[in-house]
Amino acid sequence: MMSKGMIRVLLAALFFILLANTTFAAPPTTNTLNKHIVSQPIESEADVGLTVVYAIEDTIQPGHTHTFGPFYLNANDPITISITFTPTNGTVYLGYCIEDKSWCVWGNAHTGGVASDTFHVPHSGQFNPAIYNDGSEAVLYKGHIEI
Repeated sequence: MMSKGMIRVLLAALFFILLANTTFAAPPTTNTLNKHIVSQPIESEADVGLTVVYAIEDTIQPGHTHTFGPFYLNANDPITISITFTPTNGTVYLGYCIEDKSWCVWGNAHTGGVASDTFHVPHSGQFNPAIYNDGSEAVLYKGHIEI
């Protein structure tokens, strides 16, 4: 008959043997696009899905447009762009372009250093969220895009 002490030693030895033969996966890493999964309460079947948030930061010259993507979206899917920018007397437009950038949709002009707009795409396809600098100076912006 085995004593309690011998059983404990035997169980500990089995545990270490099992542990030695176990492969542990590395934790997921954040890629360079700074993707974040945002969870929201589900109130109906229409709410099921993922929202992905992309951090953005850059300097945009006067009269230039920065685009991001393309992202495949279904009809009526939202694109939200939110940024702060300097100089605060600059003027920026937020919007989206179709994949080949032959046409874009723009929201209202934003001044004061803060801009945020949500758009719903008219049909399924590839879309590029966009920022346009309508001011006379370069604008430094920082914020995020939610798809």
